[in-house]
Amino acid sequence: MTTRFLALVALVALGLQAAALAALHMLPSDLDPMVHFVSEYVLGPTAWIQNVATAANFAAVLSLLGALRVADLAPRTSWAFALLSCHLLSQVAGFVFPVDPVAEAFASGGRPDFTGAGWIHVLAGVVAAITIVLAMANLTIRLRRCGWLVRMHSALVTLSLIAPLLYGLMLATPPAVSPAGLYQRLFMGSTWLWLALVSSGLRWSQLPESDDPIERSAA
Repeated sequence: MTTRFLALVALVALGLQAAALAALHMLPSDLDPMVHFVSEYVLGPTAWIQNVATAANFAAVLSLLGALRVADLAPRTSWAFALLSCHLLSQVAGFVFPVDPVAEAFASGGRPDFTGAGWIHVLAGVVAAITIVLAMANLTIRLRRCGWLVRMHSALVTLSLIAPLLYGLMLATPPAVSPAGLYQRLFMGSTWLWLALVSSGLRWSQLPESDDPIERSAA
């Protein structure tokens, strides 16, 4: 499969993820977006929509990773490949082990009372966040001379700086308290937009006839 095809698959998957998450927030729910985390939607009647969004994100990251490999921008021995692979595996772990209701887990005011599965979900979420932030930084540097991405490199740099700041704000805010949920959604939005920009750039970059690797512009 070519870089352009895999990048297109990533874009379609990201679009599906965005549509599913938008639907979750438009439907009636007891969850306050300013307080509750997105993963908590899996505990309610609209869990299947959250599962669609999660599966779409898996497909987007996997397809983008494939596109980067075909373009020789993320070889198997590179940090980019390792970080994105770890990010994807962590997300799968977070899906297999669902979140506990966060407000109930912190109800005692002391040490959070998560189940074993809940702790795995929390740890997986931390690893997923850290690895995507590091992958964004690594790849933003690597992609600075990559075809169409030259034009949007400043946006990639900005998102790479904003994402860890938003995640830090989320961690600094007590769980189940406003605006922890808002910070998480903004963090997710920044990583989603970065993935979408990179996928768009790879989809419409000027490629040589072999489609491998991507033609890089001059410095």
